[in-house]
Amino acid sequence: MTEWYIVRLAGLREVTKTGEKTMSHGKVLDKQTLELAARILQNLPDISEKEKQYLIRNPSELKQRLLALRSELAIASHFGFTETALLRLIATGVASGDDILDEDAFFRCREGEIFVFDCFRKTFGSTFQKSRASEWLYVSCEVKYDEHCDNIQADLPKSHLSKLGDVARFIKAQQSGAESILLADGSLNNTFVEGKDGEIYWVCVYLDVDDSVWIVRHGRLDEAGGFAAGNRFICPCNVAI
Repeated sequence: MTEWYIVRLAGLREVTKTGEKTMSHGKVLDKQTLELAARILQNLPDISEKEKQYLIRNPSELKQRLLALRSELAIASHFGFTETALLRLIATGVASGDDILDEDAFFRCREGEIFVFDCFRKTFGSTFQKSRASEWLYVSCEVKYDEHCDNIQADLPKSHLSKLGDVARFIKAQQSGAESILLADGSLNNTFVEGKDGEIYWVCVYLDVDDSVWIVRHGRLDEAGGFAAGNRFICPCNVAI
């Protein structure tokens, strides 16, 4: 993943699957150095092409520059989220509430409110429960560049799976006009949820602005494909990236 950013930002080629990049002068950069390069180049948008190439070709100088910039690059906030080369923090929200939510009843089609695909209920129906709010702090992240689902997931916290009950509460908050982490302008709100048998799925909720109906859909990770820049992903911020 970090190799892709080196290619994107510095115009390099021939990135190998092992995470090594052989430069024109024969030196090899390991994955750690590539990551340092990606972070520096990502956070120095005005850096010249000549200086980019210099830093990549001189790992020791690259590491010194990173150390000097550490305080500026550590975009970790007080709630424990660190921006990555791919994801930019946009908003936070807590999945709160004192009520018990019937997930089976909520994720059913209701005219003028919500449309749930049959396949969604087929996948998650056996996991539905009457749940209480997790009280987890969630973050909403914007994808900076067009990227594949696998790489986006890899950039999220290790414990990045959302609870369907929390997703339902965020939708309810939007429906009632309360503060919510979800976008309600037709944009996709993406997340990852565990289904039956422990398989992980991509789940998407968004508002059909013409009919004011929330759409709930999902897909297998191998079917999710790529996501364009500007897409939002939400996840619980219980582990810093």
